[in-house]
Formats: sequence, C-alpha cells, structure tokens
Amino acid sequence: MEKKKKILIVRCVFGVLSLALMALIFWFSSQTKEESGAASDGVAAVLRDFLRLFLSEETAEMLLGYVRQCAHFFLYACLGLCVSIFVFTFPCGHGWAFWVIPLLICLMYACSDEIHQLFVAGRSGKLSDVGIDALGFTLTTAAANLVRLFASRRKKRREREGLRQVDVAKRL
Repeated sequence: MEKKKKILIVRCVFGVLSLALMALIFWFSSQTKEESGAASDGVAAVLRDFLRLFLSEETAEMLLGYVRQCAHFFLYACLGLCVSIFVFTFPCGHGWAFWVIPLLICLMYACSDEIHQLFVAGRSGKLSDVGIDALGFTLTTAAANLVRLFASRRKKRREREGLRQVDVAKRL
C-alpha cells in the first residue's frame, strides 16, 4: 500500500475516533445530575470491591472520591491522543503547529462541554473540570509529539547514515 493511502486511512480512523470520543463526552454531559450520579455510583461500586482487595476501606473510599475526576482525565487524555495523531497526518511547515492545534481543539471542546452542562438539569460548568481535562489532553499531546519528534530524528539519522555509506561506496 502506498504511503498516501496509509496516511489517509490513519487520518480517517483517528478523525472518526476523535469525533466518537467527542460524542461520548457530549452524551455523558447530557445526563442529569441523578443519571450521572447513578452511573458514577455503579462504577464506584465495582472499583470499591476491587480496591478493598488491596487497600484499607478508608483508603479505598478516599480514592473513590476521585472517580469523576479520573473519568474527565481519562476521556480527555484519549481525545488528546486521537486529535494529535489526526493532526499529524496533515503536512505542516511548522513543528509548533503539531503541538498547538491539538491543544486548542481539545481546550475549545472542554470549554464548550462545560458550557453545555450549564443547560443540563442539576449540572454546572466548572473551571476545575476544564483544568482536569486540560491536564489529560496536554499530557497525551506532549507524549505523542515527543514520540513524533524522536521518530523523525531517527529517520533523518538513518537517511544520513545511508547517504554516507553511498558516498564511501562511490569512493571505492
């Protein structure tokens, strides 16, 4: 398969995954306070049983208080990774754009998600949630960009080494 087709496939897959994650986040945000609480309680019950195998009951209960924050972090970390890979499939003359564009897309979506919650019964938009979201997508965007940079440098180094070997062969 030629390189352009592979890039198009990756672009489509990660574009669809990004939109699917956005839809999932929107769906979660559309739940009323009671529906959201019931979903969190269900997850918390499963986690409580699991954590009690390894931790004291007090420690397990303390950790369960962070279930919602972990969900925000995890969903936006996944979104940051998918959006970053999607953006990588486009040619760009400036390396900074691979950092800034995914961060802006995710930040705008996180803010719009909190604004959306202002219109849902019993829910409120919180700046602290945007901060947790931002931590998630910033970490995965940074990780994806570091992998991209290291891969690019490795490829350039291999190309230089290949050219050196050709020059040596010509001299002989």
